[in-house]
Amino acid sequence: MSLCAMIIMALLFSAETLAFAKSKIVTEIAMDDNTATKIQLNFNITLYALQCDYVSVDVWDVLGTNRQNVTKNIEKW
Repeated sequence: MSLCAMIIMALLFSAETLAFAKSKIVTEIAMDDNTATKIQLNFNITLYALQCDYVSVDVWDVLGTNRQNVTKNIEKW
């Protein structure tokens, strides 16, 4: 019984090693069909102990590499 288990483990180890070595890199890009130059994003954040002068909003892309400060176009009240 233990010899059979060792053979199965060896086969599984070799099969997983071969599958790891043959892996392919897949890249997928999804483009948005929206051609508008501006988008409207509505959000509501309520902070009771923070004045509006100290609030800023930053936008990051999916990878976290492109940061944009969009605070100048936000209506605060």
